[in-house]
Amino acid sequence: IQDPLISLPLVLKIIENKIIQGVVTGYYESIPQLTFAKVRISFNNTMGPRDTQFWHCDPGSYRVLKALIYLNDVDEYGGPFEIISGSHINKFDGWDKITRHKHEDLEKKYESKLFKKLTANAGDIIFADATSFHRGNVPIKKNRLILILNFCLHNEYGLPYENIKISKEYFKRTKGINKVILNQLDIV
Repeated sequence: IQDPLISLPLVLKIIENKIIQGVVTGYYESIPQLTFAKVRISFNNTMGPRDTQFWHCDPGSYRVLKALIYLNDVDEYGGPFEIISGSHINKFDGWDKITRHKHEDLEKKYESKLFKKLTANAGDIIFADATSFHRGNVPIKKNRLILILNFCLHNEYGLPYENIKISKEYFKRTKGINKVILNQLDIV
């Protein structure tokens, strides 16, 4: 969805949520900024993985906290988010030479028990350090709807992200921690 903070004002209510703000500020021990926001649908198919459905690490900072909010129930066949536990710390030589990794290659580097598929219900939130190896699995039985929010202590670098837009009216009304989290967005 183009410009989700403008076209879906409910997303702003989610960002204002005190529990979410508590998690992101506690993680950083500071007030981070929202650096990425996307609402996306992944269609079920048999074509195999594409783009972020391959294993990757977000390169935008030393630490990137990703909040994934499922907008429909996601089971094993609905394209669950998957992460390799501890891989934000335990990297192998040459991990950063390519941006997308095949599952078979990472199975040779990490124990199978570290691969975690995160199924959840609509409205559940998953927080993940996106510098870990992660991917969105291909949904094979039903579409997956998801809201993705990245939080960082500075603008992310390394990828050509489109700037997040927020309405001037909303930004003028917002206060406190919320204003700091949204401070680096394009006000339109």
